[in-house]
Amino acid sequence: MLIGDGCYDIYHYGSVTRISPEAPVPVFDHKYSKRKFGMALNVKENLTALGMNEYTDIHIYAYPMEEKNRYLHEKTNQQLFRVDNKITQSDDLFFIMKMVELFIKDVDCVVISDYDKGTLSLNDIVKIISLAKEHDIPVFIDTKKKDYAFFSGAFVKINEKEYMERNSRCENMIVTRADKSVEYYFTYIDDEYLNFPVNSIGFHDVTGAGDTFLASLAFMYMLTKDIEMSIRFAIKASQVSIQHYGCYAPKLEEILE
Repeated sequence: MLIGDGCYDIYHYGSVTRISPEAPVPVFDHKYSKRKFGMALNVKENLTALGMNEYTDIHIYAYPMEEKNRYLHEKTNQQLFRVDNKITQSDDLFFIMKMVELFIKDVDCVVISDYDKGTLSLNDIVKIISLAKEHDIPVFIDTKKKDYAFFSGAFVKINEKEYMERNSRCENMIVTRADKSVEYYFTYIDDEYLNFPVNSIGFHDVTGAGDTFLASLAFMYMLTKDIEMSIRFAIKASQVSIQHYGCYAPKLEEILE
């Protein structure tokens, strides 16, 4: 079961060769556009690319709530600027928790991709974790919320910036530190953690890398029930993803190579 905030990532390609005569700003000559899924919808793309649909159906409760328009130079892929558009929330958002309550007993794993855009409140996530515990179902969370103490009983994946800005902490907290390392805090004690090195690679576009990490982590854990192996696999998957422009969902064979 995948729950969270969704968005569309729209890439507009073109060139800039002149300055506007109306104001000292560049003129973007648009050539073509591509649309990809982002946020929780990108997590779903990653689960599908890994072959999750071969094992089970994915119950997904995520709705596009934002459009991220990225304007890039068509030859260099250099991002020039970004324009975000909010999308009116669907009435279906009010039924998400009811659907979770009805179907959670039938799933093997819950993945929450919470960009804190309004799909799930803190209380909603706490309730989902509680329901999952009743059925002995693992929960994986990537969240922008800061009170991690409420997420006890789940695997919580955050990045270095989110770790530094946290209001509280929890056990089973996985902190990704870009190309430096990944740290797994398995207890509540700050200096008790496992360190997983990350091999530095040349080119990287980190767009969607966190989504890839989350999906890969949950995928491998469901196959092995081994969180350390799952972290190593998620690191490899993310390294494949960041070697492509924009959100990229690597296939299993790409990661294993």
